[in-house]
Amino acid sequence: MEKIPLLLIAGKNEGRAEELSIQIEPSVSMISAMIHLFRRQGQLQQAAELCRLGLEYYPEHYGLRLLSATCRMDLGNQDASQAEMKALAADLQPLAPSLREWGTLARNRGLEELSDWALLLSQILEKFPGGAAPPLPEDQREAPTPDSLVVPTLKKWLTRLQQPE
Repeated sequence: MEKIPLLLIAGKNEGRAEELSIQIEPSVSMISAMIHLFRRQGQLQQAAELCRLGLEYYPEHYGLRLLSATCRMDLGNQDASQAEMKALAADLQPLAPSLREWGTLARNRGLEELSDWALLLSQILEKFPGGAAPPLPEDQREAPTPDSLVVPTLKKWLTRLQQPE
């Protein structure tokens, strides 16, 4: 697949005729960093919008899903945030037996700190009540905001990424 830029920043070079541009390759790391930046700057709606658009391209990425729940909580939508966390926990729950087994093996090999972590995580996942949370009703889903500065560029980028080669 052709690599498509996430952003294009262009301008003139201090009075010279040539134009400068910077293309940033799309990646989960870049999207996550931009979401964190928007949140730190208090631009919560832009962070949530960028997260929503990032999830359109990387729908199963656990880190973006966790950030989505965080952004929803930032915006005061606790029900949507909780539903996202429940769905994420349900997806991770099948890992519990493997984590428990790995934790036991790690303990037998003297890796107590890692063993404790794996065993604790497996216990937490096993306690999850199970079943994915039901999808949110349409009226509770976050809609794109027309005033977001990120929307036009990212929508163009996502459209190009989803076009067949």
